[in-house]
Amino acid sequence: MYRGAKISSDHFLIKAKIRQVVPILTKRKKEKGERMNVEALKSEKVRECYEELINQRLNNENREREVSMTDRWEVIIETIKQGTQILPSTKKGRNWFDQNCRDVVKEKRKARMKMLKKDTEATQRVYKKVTRKAKEICRAKKKADLHTKIEKLKEKHQKKK
Repeated sequence: MYRGAKISSDHFLIKAKIRQVVPILTKRKKEKGERMNVEALKSEKVRECYEELINQRLNNENREREVSMTDRWEVIIETIKQGTQILPSTKKGRNWFDQNCRDVVKEKRKARMKMLKKDTEATQRVYKKVTRKAKEICRAKKKADLHTKIEKLKEKHQKKK
């Protein structure tokens, strides 16, 4: 509060900073394409099977109809995507992150958004509870996966001896 000019008035200048908490809106994630396992194509059998499948599908598409260049390009992309399904998976790492973990993390995100929209003790308590549950489940799955990997490595090492 600031005193004004020296005049006979009962008004005062008030200066205030107002902050408003706005929840962060999550951006929609772009759809990531599946990675193609190029290493699998080094195997002669897999490569021949892949080539045969791609050639067969492209020949079928070309015979069926005359189409524009953009439509042809879309057919080629779709054919390659379908052909990669016969290749072995390229997923590495988070094998432990299954549907159960996804559901718990999704529930955690919903609780967080509720807490950001309506910041009360109850919503904070719910968010902390759901976060704790998600951590417990994900840590347990990750630890179990790590133990299975260690056991596999031990067995592999013992076979070499």
